[in-house]
Amino acid sequence: MAETVSGVIHGEGEEVPSPWKFFRVARIVPPDQEILSVSPSTKVREALDLMDQRGFSQLPVVAGGTVIGVFTYRSLARSLHSIRRQDNPLDMSVDDLVEDLAFVRPEAEVGEIWKSVDRDGAILVGDDYNLLAIATASDMAQFLWDATRPFILVRDIELAVRDLIRYACPSPIELQSRITMALPAPQSKESGTSLEDLTLGELIGVLLQGENFAQCFRLTFGHNRDLVRGQLESARIIRNKVFHFIEDVSIEEMKSLLVTWRWLERKVIMARAQQ
Repeated sequence: MAETVSGVIHGEGEEVPSPWKFFRVARIVPPDQEILSVSPSTKVREALDLMDQRGFSQLPVVAGGTVIGVFTYRSLARSLHSIRRQDNPLDMSVDDLVEDLAFVRPEAEVGEIWKSVDRDGAILVGDDYNLLAIATASDMAQFLWDATRPFILVRDIELAVRDLIRYACPSPIELQSRITMALPAPQSKESGTSLEDLTLGELIGVLLQGENFAQCFRLTFGHNRDLVRGQLESARIIRNKVFHFIEDVSIEEMKSLLVTWRWLERKVIMARAQQ
């Protein structure tokens, strides 16, 4: 018999104390996760069918509200050598074919579970008597990718802008002159005058300055100055939100970053081809 339970982990989907906003195990678990468990008497055949239908790689085995183990593809494979040849493993009960997965607290730091997830592919959140969730290697990878992707996109956008500026103006002396022309003296002195020292906002200011764009940077960014401004200003605003940790990047903002990144990628490819 299978039973579906929706675990509730404090700190998800609501305004919570600051410790819960760090990389805790609770944040790895998908917010809509349902836990499907089976009784010890469940046949292997039925358990495998459930796992196939739901796309699960493991099923907690629960007796009287207590987790006695987890049935997994690996636990089945490891037990096959001890099953008599005349017995059909599909007709056996899962209670003798389980393995133990580590239990962790939902507020545990993500760093504490690396070894367990790497070894077993998943960990159980809660305890033997109160299973709250299952966190898999896939859940961890998805969470970390979602958390780091905005930083990666913003980095690639800024690096692409620098490359396109250099392609358009390969002379260090001329480039220095155009930076000085675009930035007010106090700002230029404080921030430095190499491209690496400039913020994204300052880079945009340098390339969109009237003479700079008309005489130089339109060669790599294209002739539509307003289009360039729109693409890069949007990325700059999102960049400030990301690096100042103001709030999470929305789906629409992620789409906007992707559009800008792909647009710049095409520009870089074309600029390189002309070198």
